[in-house]
Amino acid sequence: MIKTLNHYQPWRRVFGPINNRSKDEELIVRFFALYVDGGAYVRPMNKFLNDFSDKMNKAPREKLTELQEIFGRSMDVVGTNIPRAFRLVRALNAAVFDSVTVGIAKRITTNRPLDGARVLPAYTALLSNAEYRQACESATATEENVRTRLDAAIAAFAAV
Repeated sequence: MIKTLNHYQPWRRVFGPINNRSKDEELIVRFFALYVDGGAYVRPMNKFLNDFSDKMNKAPREKLTELQEIFGRSMDVVGTNIPRAFRLVRALNAAVFDSVTVGIAKRITTNRPLDGARVLPAYTALLSNAEYRQACESATATEENVRTRLDAAIAAFAAV
């Protein structure tokens, strides 16, 4: 499923070309892990992702289909509404990626209509939040910083 999603065109436009070291696939797994189990995150991130992947390898097909749809819808929102998404400076920032996509996905699953015109202002306001930026720029894998940025992003997109 991850390999298939890695070819989803809105994701490719956000991430860029296929990464020969699978960083793009890792980010997709990271999205799913934090979307599903972010509240139970314990470092190190690699172990968290590996444990989540093991669990999802046994998940029912319906759950995987649901997650696939959420990822696609989230990338559609990002690709349509946030130019140069997830870049604090130049390169894609994984911490911004994971928190923003989880925030958008949590908002999408409320089943209320999403106002695309409010996505970019919410994103811009989030990036201007000093506490959020700190959680995305240093010690990004600590439990406190993961929770800080997930909570901030979920709150930022809740009203869009």
